[in-house]
Formats: sequence, C-alpha cells, structure tokens
Amino acid sequence: MSNDLSQDIKNRLLNGIQARFGTIGELRVQIHGGNAELLNTISQFLDTNDYSMITPLFQELPAAEIDIINTLCNQSSFRSRIKQIALETVYGEQLCPPLKIIPDLDRLNPNAVKTYHFPVLDWRERWIHAILVEYLPNVCNEIYPLMIDAYVHDLSEHENPRIAVVCSHYSWLDDSLRLTRGICFDEKTDDIVEIPFTAPISVNSVQFLCVSPQLHQKYSHFFEDFKCFQVNPYPASCKADNKFACYQCWKEANVTTPDAVLIKKEDCGNRDALSRKFADAFERFFTASSPEEITLIVQPNTGTEGRGTRAFTGSSAWPAFRERHADIIDHGAAIARYDDVLLRRGVGNLLFLENPSAAGVFFDLRFTVAGGLAESGFLMAAREKDFISSPGGGGRIVELKDPLNLQFVVKGTHLPFKLDDDHWEDIVGMAECAAVCVPECKLVGVDIRLEWNEGKNPPMIPYVLDINPRPAGLAHSRFLDTGETGVTQRLWDYLF
Repeated sequence: MSNDLSQDIKNRLLNGIQARFGTIGELRVQIHGGNAELLNTISQFLDTNDYSMITPLFQELPAAEIDIINTLCNQSSFRSRIKQIALETVYGEQLCPPLKIIPDLDRLNPNAVKTYHFPVLDWRERWIHAILVEYLPNVCNEIYPLMIDAYVHDLSEHENPRIAVVCSHYSWLDDSLRLTRGICFDEKTDDIVEIPFTAPISVNSVQFLCVSPQLHQKYSHFFEDFKCFQVNPYPASCKADNKFACYQCWKEANVTTPDAVLIKKEDCGNRDALSRKFADAFERFFTASSPEEITLIVQPNTGTEGRGTRAFTGSSAWPAFRERHADIIDHGAAIARYDDVLLRRGVGNLLFLENPSAAGVFFDLRFTVAGGLAESGFLMAAREKDFISSPGGGGRIVELKDPLNLQFVVKGTHLPFKLDDDHWEDIVGMAECAAVCVPECKLVGVDIRLEWNEGKNPPMIPYVLDINPRPAGLAHSRFLDTGETGVTQRLWDYLF
C-alpha cells in the first residue's frame, strides 16, 4: 500500500468500474459518442458499491491502519471527492500529475498523519491567487499549467516562491470569501493536492475559470465588494462574451474580422421574418463576385467553445443555398430561444496538414494574451470536411511546438505551404490588437483563422474570430518563443 491513500482507494474504485462496465478506453468512447447517461449510471454504481470495493485494501494491514481507513471513509468530503476523481478518470484524459485528496487532519490521530505523510503547506507571507471554478471534472488539466507558471516565474524572477495559486470550488468559500479547501501545488513533492485548510485563508487576487456567466457575475460582484484584484472581472468578461460587441469594437480599431450581422432573439418569433433577415445578411456577405462555394456561420451571440455553432456551405445565391439547407432557419430559431443569433461570413482557405499524406483540414490558432502580449497558444484542427475547429464542436488540439514548421495547403491546391517569420509576426500582432477590446481582462484566449490571397498585398489575412475571457485547453499551451509547455509569465507581474 502506497503513501497516497486517496490514489489507492481511487484505483480500487476504477477496478470495480472496469469489472462491471468495461475498460476505461471503451467507456470514454461510449460517453463521448453520445451515451451521456452512462456516466450517471457509473456514478450511481459507485454510490451503492464504493465501500465494498475499498475493503480489499484492508487485507494484510495492521489493525491500526484499518482503523485509519475506516475513519477516512466516514469523512463524507474525502470519500465523495475520491469518487468524483474516479469519475473524472473515466470521463477524460489526465494531462497532469494525479490529484491527491488530503483528509481533514483535525479528525485523525497523529499516528495516521505520520503514517501517510500528509503535507503541511506553509503560506505565510505568500500572495494567494485563487482560481474559482464551478465545474470540477478534470479541472486540474486547466489549473496545473498556471500553478507551474507562477512557480517558475517566481523562482526565475525573485529566487523564491511568492505567489501560491489555489483552485477553489465556489462552495469552498466561507462568508468572507476565504478559502476553506483548495487544490494546490506542493512544491516539496511536485504533487497536486486537495486539502481542507485548518483555518480559512484570505484571497489576494482571483481568476474565474470553468464557470457559468451567472456564477461569474455573482462572485465577481462579491470579490469587488472585498476590493480583491480580479484577472477577468465580470463586466469586461461580459463584453468579451458578446461576439457582436467585439465585432463592432474590432471594426472601429481596424482589427480584421469577418463580416457579421446580429439578429435579436425578440425579432425571431416569426419564421418568415427570420428567413428574410437571413436573406438580407446573406446578400450583404456574398455577391456575384463571391466564390461559387461559400460558408455561412450561424451561432449564439454569447456561445463559447463552439457550442451551438454550425457552418452551412453551398452556393453564393441565397435561393439555392436555402434550398440546400432546409434546416438553416430552424437552427436560427433554436438559438433564438435562449440567445441572439449571430450570422457570420465564413473565412479561411488555409488547411492544416498533419502529415504529407493526410487530407487538409480547417483550423484556428488560439493565442493566450496576457496584458496585451501574446505569450502562448495551440492549434485547433477540425475533423475532415468539417468547418468548425473547436474541441466543443468536434475538433482537436495540436500543440504548437514549432509553428513555422507546420505544413499547410491552400484549399483547392496541392502545394504545401509554410508560414514565415513575417507571416507569424502579423498573426501574433493581430491577436494582441484584438485583446485591446477588453483591456480589463488580463488573460484572454484569441482565436484566429488564416486566409491566403496570392497576388494581393498583404497576401496573408489573419481574421480574428473570438476572444474568450475564460480560455480552456491550457494544458496544451506552449510558449510562442520557446515551444515549451506553459501559458503565461506576464500575468504574475500584475499580481504581486
């Protein structure tokens, strides 16, 4: 039995899950293939059978250790969180060290603490930067890179750690917005640990990730009342979430972005009127000189990570386009039930080649911009023949180890294409210009799609698509200047 009791228990639960339902790989394929109910079934199975799966740990253990395990399993928070991380393992790939759940040490005798070497974190005189989350599954994939970035920054700039990055579920805050529990980086062991604090810890700065806009608004207001520095305060994040507001800001600032038309949801009640608005936008976007095949994007105005977004491709004449896509108005009406409808002209003709024999696919570049400086990023590749590249829309992430060696091809040709230094400088510069739209947000993700027009000056056009105040996919980010894994170094200068 190892010193990490939570992992021992989690592994027992995973063995029981696989014995009952199949391998982890098989389960992931089913869940992400549309069988969402399977995860609920597994959760119910754990609720009923978790303790019986743990008892084999008791074999050949001293009586004192059996007493310890029984005591721990009766700590509801400890037992519940281990079941949750077992479900996380089933649901998605782990891209960071395993999370170790630490029990409430005040309820254990000293021998138990000594037996399992539970960490004691000393954060006196440390700046506490809280990452507040609402959704816990696999959240360590997102927060671990930030923890390491802060640690490396402090060692390189100040020789000693000054900032402690602590992830907290919003329910772990007390009435004074202090942390009662947190996920932390243990610098002595390089472990990620989740630990209940013996005394609540005050927060010096806060960042919101993996939260709904409603919860972001609520807790941003609370932290504002406590005069706490916010990396992404709600009012600025709300502006970034509004795609059409960003479009208007970018047009005024001469940031290259695709043409867009907003249809307010209150104007979508009449199907014929909605169809006319689609036709008017279509004729604004596309003319007789447009390519024979064009793309129209229909999406929620405040949607993120590709949710609710569809791309419709067809003739540049509206009657033929509408006839080909009989469901396009239905999709707009479905969005209008909960959001304004944003129509965009589809852009981008550069396709990404995974290897010379692969088919080219559409892609976007995601840049992480901190305080106006693009520091890191990754590439999002669409599925073959799809237009939408975001992972939420079926795409996948490709790490940017060496952007200038990536292979591309112009759609409709077979000639390979690589970016050069000038192209890359223009692309990165456009991402930084886009972030000026929301200067109050100190860390944002900016998505760019590329179009190549031979014979024009300049031939490379980087189109800004979106800006995200709560960027995801951070585990895949690499620094643009070195290609090494990481998200930001600049952010930490703002804090302390």
